[in-house]
Amino acid sequence: MNEKVILDDDFVLGELHGLATSGRELVPPVGPRREARHRIEDTIARCCERFDRHRGFSYLAAGPGDLLSEQKLLRRGLDLVGLVLGLERSLPLFERIVEVDWRAHLDLDKEKRYRDHITHPVRVTAIGWWLLHRADRALLESMAAHYEQSTLEYRSARGIDLGGHSWEDLVQYAWLAGGLLHDSMYPMEYHLRAGERLGEQSCDALGLCAVAAKLHSPGDRRRLVEPLRNSWFTSQRLLLEQRLSSLPSRQFKHAHALLGALHHLHASGDRLHTLQGLILQMAARAIVTHHDKEETAIVTDPLALLLYISDNLQIWKRPFLFAHALPGQPGSHGIRPIVECERIELIPEGSGYDARFWMNPDPRDMEILKNDPYRWRFEDFRAPNHRLQELIARQAILPPIRLAEPTCVMPNEFFEFMKVQEVD
Repeated sequence: MNEKVILDDDFVLGELHGLATSGRELVPPVGPRREARHRIEDTIARCCERFDRHRGFSYLAAGPGDLLSEQKLLRRGLDLVGLVLGLERSLPLFERIVEVDWRAHLDLDKEKRYRDHITHPVRVTAIGWWLLHRADRALLESMAAHYEQSTLEYRSARGIDLGGHSWEDLVQYAWLAGGLLHDSMYPMEYHLRAGERLGEQSCDALGLCAVAAKLHSPGDRRRLVEPLRNSWFTSQRLLLEQRLSSLPSRQFKHAHALLGALHHLHASGDRLHTLQGLILQMAARAIVTHHDKEETAIVTDPLALLLYISDNLQIWKRPFLFAHALPGQPGSHGIRPIVECERIELIPEGSGYDARFWMNPDPRDMEILKNDPYRWRFEDFRAPNHRLQELIARQAILPPIRLAEPTCVMPNEFFEFMKVQEVD
């Protein structure tokens, strides 16, 4: 029997509670354990301090509660990456995300439904964790059987020992890596997109901003893939060089998916063909496709499918950055995050759920959301949710979730307010 589930930040912290402090770890840290743990904790603390400097000031007017929730989510994710997965080399990327995330949104004039890349991955990870463990862990067991068989030939050839871990354990580690790292190369996407604009001949006659040279050259693209030859990851027929060649023509939009997967595998160095490396390869396989428009490469890999579903279901607390003039201060402006959806409730219905998206009912915020540049429209809201609903419905092992009906939008005052604007 399904139970009501409320997807909010309390849900996230509850799902992941204890994982980072349970003593579970994929591999022992590099060097003496106590020294390594202190080193990792110092790196995590530095990232959290940077977050406070970059984001803390924006919460002063609202009080400490909002910031505290964000801090907890960030810390939970960093603890899992550094202390559980042992991916110490990945931690500095989170500092870079904190530094550029909002700046990139404004600088690149991103789409209106901006997705925070700092705490969003932790929320995504919690959704997938819940799906893995609901219904007597049926999904987890199914995925464990899949990857045990899928990686058998590769593991045998490389002599990879499971180190006493069950396949259920390994899938959970791979999910944590995929969920938490899937947006971690967003700073590189920002760098490439901004560099391409600055690198136009009219702006850069010196050619100093040719940041994407390796992606324009077939030889250089091959060199990005070559070190990964004979890995399980490259056996998955993802057309990596073709994907790389298409990035410049798309102005590097969503480049963080493919480049993130490649980065983490390159960064693993001589650990690529170890147990930790295999976990990263499974995660990277999912990360590559999480922005694919065509579903074939998504539905053929269970972790990729789980990441796509969780990533698209996580829309609560996604901020729209509203730039506005400050009254009485000529020439000054402020940037205020406005949340469209505050939480999602999954109401049991038959063998599945009816979703209730509880939207922002503040009259001032609704007025902003219904006008340019945001222009909330039900059809814009419905289209991606309908695609997600249909995708979930085709997976027999997952509960159907109704996501795309007008009755899914709550409270009714929000829907009616926006509906009037559509007629206008």
